[in-house]
Amino acid sequence: MKSFKFKLTASLFLSNFLIRLGFFLAAGILLIVFGIGHPVLIPYGLALIIFDLIVSVIETVKMIRAIDVSEHPAVQDLKRAMDGKSSGSFVSNIHSTAGRVCEYYLKQRIGKDSDVSECIKVFEDMCRSEDSIKEDMLLFESGVYLDKDTYTFSLTRQYPNGEGEYFQIYMNLKFDIRDDLRLLRESVWNEDMNIDFFEYVRKSESYKLIKNLKIRDIEIGLDET
Repeated sequence: MKSFKFKLTASLFLSNFLIRLGFFLAAGILLIVFGIGHPVLIPYGLALIIFDLIVSVIETVKMIRAIDVSEHPAVQDLKRAMDGKSSGSFVSNIHSTAGRVCEYYLKQRIGKDSDVSECIKVFEDMCRSEDSIKEDMLLFESGVYLDKDTYTFSLTRQYPNGEGEYFQIYMNLKFDIRDDLRLLRESVWNEDMNIDFFEYVRKSESYKLIKNLKIRDIEIGLDET
């Protein structure tokens, strides 16, 4: 368990230090480089790097405290992945760890008694907390697929895995089929919208028809394309 905690902490710290707050690191390095000819810039560069370091430590501590490593199945899944011999590049990629944390976030806050509005709000909060509205791709899909007796309302966040492919965090809400849902199908990426993604979702015909229905099943997961 100690090995798992160390790997998780290190991965989250690197994700914060190099990616989420990497702008400050890059700016600090540039100022130090330019400071070779203009020494007055060096203290500013060091200050930015130290700021990045301190905030990354604080954010990592907050994330670790939010995770109960002994109970939730999403975290157990992460432990198996990080300890598994066959995990390979999936484990070593800090992007995958960030995705697992987001998956855990959703599973902690969405339960079998959650309603449609609550599920969408939790997914939205997860996306906005990771700045994915601007940087990542968001997909809204709904319709009847392989199971003809099920109507699926799906939200997906897609982001690069750092190796030319993508990770997808998804939430599928499933409902018993009704006649007014059978022929209704929607599929749209956020880049094809001229309004906020979640505003579009809440104004969609699918949402209007299922928002007061009882959810039969909820699927939350992380895939790699």
